[in-house]
Amino acid sequence: MNKKDLDLVTDWCIKCMDDPLSFVEEGFDWGRGELIGFDGPDKWQRDILLSIKKKLLTVSQAIQIAVASGHGIGKSSIVAWLVLWAISTRIDTKGVVTANTENQLKLKTWAELAKWHRLCLTRELFECSATSLYSKDKNHEKTWRIDMVPWSENNTEAFAGLHNQGRRILMIYDEASSIPDVIWEV
Repeated sequence: MNKKDLDLVTDWCIKCMDDPLSFVEEGFDWGRGELIGFDGPDKWQRDILLSIKKKLLTVSQAIQIAVASGHGIGKSSIVAWLVLWAISTRIDTKGVVTANTENQLKLKTWAELAKWHRLCLTRELFECSATSLYSKDKNHEKTWRIDMVPWSENNTEAFAGLHNQGRRILMIYDEASSIPDVIWEV
């Protein structure tokens, strides 16, 4: 990415810092390539993205949202969009993504993130590996990242200690109803 394009993307990310809906609407090439036939998020996804924007502007505590639904409606897509929005729009964002099973996490949640990362306007700024999404800037690759972390009742400490003083933290629990209470307590 040349300097001029990088500056344009950076300015756009700053504009979307507190607006996940705009990030999703503008950050993907809707209607073209892999997204042919799709014009953007579904109404329920738009509603959630808009509610996050409103809560960011009014709440200083954690935003907690749960979605109960059937299969195939786009829950993994919105998880991927939120991860990409969070990391793209705030420097040194840290986060953890987990799911009800390791297979769900690897084969569905993280696979969906890899797909949307490939399609995202900010794809050249971040590396998506098998277990992490992190900044390509060598000065920030350890401090600007979101990691895939399988949970374990025998290793609850894996969820303790996520600190990021004065910066954004993102925690996503995909298929959360199947995650034991001991993980939530940590």
